[in-house]
This record gives sequence, C-alpha cells and structure tokens, in this order.
Amino acid sequence: MSDKREKKTSVNTEQIYDVICLIASYGILFMIPQKMNAFFYLIVGVSAFLFCIGFFRLGLSFDVPASSKKTALKLRGAAALIILFGFVLIILKHFSESSVIAGIMLLIESICLWRMGGNSKTFNEVTPEMQAVPGMKVPIEQLQTVFSDVETQLGYSWIGKVKSIEQDAIIYGPTEDGFAVYGYYLYGRFYVVGSTNILFPEPEDSQGHLVEEIPDKDGTLLAKDLLPKAYAEMFTRYAESGEANWRTDII
Repeated sequence: MSDKREKKTSVNTEQIYDVICLIASYGILFMIPQKMNAFFYLIVGVSAFLFCIGFFRLGLSFDVPASSKKTALKLRGAAALIILFGFVLIILKHFSESSVIAGIMLLIESICLWRMGGNSKTFNEVTPEMQAVPGMKVPIEQLQTVFSDVETQLGYSWIGKVKSIEQDAIIYGPTEDGFAVYGYYLYGRFYVVGSTNILFPEPEDSQGHLVEEIPDKDGTLLAKDLLPKAYAEMFTRYAESGEANWRTDII
C-alpha cells in the first residue's frame, strides 16, 4: 500500500496560529466600550473564546515539560506582559467599570499561563483522558483505511459519530462496560479521548462494535486510563514514520 500521508506540519508552525489566537484575544479588548452594554459582553465573549482556543491548543502542543527553562521563561514572560497589558487597558479606558472587569479577566488568563510555565509535566500528562497528536494531518477516512487491519486492545477501528463532536471520528470499542477510545480533529489538531461516558447519536451502531479486550502477544492488557496514551502514541508513530501497529510498551 502506498503511503499517502500529507506532509507533516511542524509543531512550531502550528504554534504560530495558536499564538495569533492569543494575541487576537487581547487586541480585541481595545474595542471594549466604556459602559457595560451588549457590545461589551460580545467583545469579552469573543476574547475569552479566542483565548481558550489559543491556550488549550498551545498547551497540548508542548512535547516537553513546561518547566524546562526556555519554555517556562516564555510562558511566564507572556503572563507578565498580559498583566501589564491589563493595567494599560484600565488606564487608557480611564478606570471604567468595563475595563476593570476586562483587567480581571486578563489577570485570570495570566495566572493560567504562569501556572503552565511552572508545571513539571507535559500537557498530555496533565490530561491523561485526552491526548494530543501534534503534526497529524491525515484525514479520518484515510486513517481508517491504514488501521483497518491493525488489531488493538479494543479491537479494530471504525468510523462513526460521537455526540460531543460534529465531525466523524475513528473509534475503538466500546467494551461491554461502555469504555471506548476515539480520535478526531478539532481546530486542525488531532486528539485522542478515552471514556466510559461516550454518547453515540445512534446507539445501535456502537452495539454492533462491542468488543472484549484483546491482550497483545505477551498477554498484556493495559489499564483503561492508559489506553488514550497508547492509542495517541500509535497515531504519533504513523504521523512521524508511517508505522501502523499496536504496542503496549507506552513511553
């Protein structure tokens, strides 16, 4: 089978878009009105939305602990600049009630970045139930084709819908107790999620894919809380080298 994987985008390039979202979330606050009206709430809502996109995606793109000196310096430097920006905004808006509220929001955001800069774990380690696969650009349908013959602990993959997301996902499971793992794209980045609380729009579809957990050749079964990481590493290997196989020796 020929390898039709798209050219991998570097994590640094992806992070540029994340930083743009963060900068936009702050820049739009200059449009905030003096009085708290409908336009004020619109600006704050859009700013918070852009911050969440940038912050969440940027955090999940880190593949080294944020406590490394270089990364920590960047994050904490950004946090300090945000606090400074908040003071400048309040002064320029003459200490209006709306600017003070926006300043408080910026303070909260700066605390988020500061704490990320002091974290000794990668973002993926902090969120074991949800893992990011930076650099993955392969369409879901193509992933299904590549991995259709790869047996994993939760059997073979299938494409379906999950209620929490709009687009198709590549799904493994569910087991008899309802645990499943699925991978999907959100804002251009690929995520892997594992849960026993996954809801399917068409429950009968998932019932047709019920599986009993399958050990590897050495008889190893991973604990369910480790499965999202194992599947994320499987997809990462494919994104990096085209290797499509299941392994339980997760890093």
